[in-house]
Amino acid sequence: MVRTRKAYSELSDGAKRRQCFRGSSAWKALKVQMAQAQGNKCFVSGRPLTNRANLHHLDLDLDHYEQIDDTSRFVYLSADIHDAVHTLFKCPVGWKKALDNLADVLQRMDELNGTVDGKKI
Repeated sequence: MVRTRKAYSELSDGAKRRQCFRGSSAWKALKVQMAQAQGNKCFVSGRPLTNRANLHHLDLDLDHYEQIDDTSRFVYLSADIHDAVHTLFKCPVGWKKALDNLADVLQRMDELNGTVDGKKI
């Protein structure tokens, strides 16, 4: 899926506020700190972070967006994992059921492909 960026004038007030904060020196410093703390790897997949990676706010409340003193409220995620996290979090069946379903799909793929955790045995 190719995501296109909206023009700034088309963004909601909240999106404009978030975008402005992401340009701050405090946010940029936190990104460096968190990347180093995670060994420059995605928290979920362990893949190396790229320039498309996202420092993910675990607290989605816009009023808390600029509260960056507590680093436990953030994780660095690869772009595709970040998209998946947001998709799963809002899943109609609930994220826990969606993860159970995903685990079932992956298990079946292992069985059909002679793999364990996606790796040839």
